[in-house]
Amino acid sequence: MNTLTERWDRYAYCQEMPGVNEEMATKVDKEVGDAPVAGLIAHVAGPTAVGWRIIDVWESEVDYQRFVTDRLNPALQIATRGQTPPSRPFESFPVTGANGLSRRG
Repeated sequence: MNTLTERWDRYAYCQEMPGVNEEMATKVDKEVGDAPVAGLIAHVAGPTAVGWRIIDVWESEVDYQRFVTDRLNPALQIATRGQTPPSRPFESFPVTGANGLSRRG
């Protein structure tokens, strides 16, 4: 089969966090740890004009939800000392890609 026509389905989200800076994000990252995260394909994060943005691509929504429950929520509790970090509702959506256009192909 042509790798440009082979498709795969994934789950992605983008979250904006006004008022969050690199120092705050680094605290959360430290608590999440550097062990591999099952199902995570790509994670990019960085500053915006008003705070911090995270974009993730996951193998599935189930993998994302497992990460949130098992690692992210506990890390947020520790890093923020129980305070809810500022954020806007995030967008989540199914995504697709072509193997021939990806390193995964």
